[in-house]
Amino acid sequence: MKQVDRGGTKILIRFQPLASDFRTVLATIKLGSHLENISDHAVNIARRARALIQESALEEDEELSAIFELVDAALAESLEAFSAFDNMRADKLRSQMEPLAQSARDLLEKFSDAVGKNPERSGFYVNLIIMARSLEQIIYLIESITEDIIYVAEARDIRHAKNRLAVENEQ
Repeated sequence: MKQVDRGGTKILIRFQPLASDFRTVLATIKLGSHLENISDHAVNIARRARALIQESALEEDEELSAIFELVDAALAESLEAFSAFDNMRADKLRSQMEPLAQSARDLLEKFSDAVGKNPERSGFYVNLIIMARSLEQIIYLIESITEDIIYVAEARDIRHAKNRLAVENEQ
């Protein structure tokens, strides 16, 4: 990560890029940070899954499996869109992230409820809760990647767009 930051800073200082080049360099630096955070969450998920496997407690949950598959596909698509700075593809993918994050939150609630109903299996459900929470965080990081793509391609900062006051003050 530090190498990406240093390399990006050297490019900015040495070549004095145009605004579009500047946005590209900044987005690439941010991508490194996003990928590092995603990998941290993936490690967390893997550790929890390994713990469940070692306890012979891992059971297949269709909803959790479906979210894993959707997140995997979304990450791959976001990286492909990033490589081409495809803002249309990024915008479409971005619109899919909040419903996916809601699915992860629904799983959190389901697993939390299950702890109360099955206290003897609380360790199992706590691991699932942490896995679902990490998936939710990965989804938000993918959304950030798509926002960076749109920023590079359109020179439009859409982060925090739900805060209308901030958006209106910019105009």
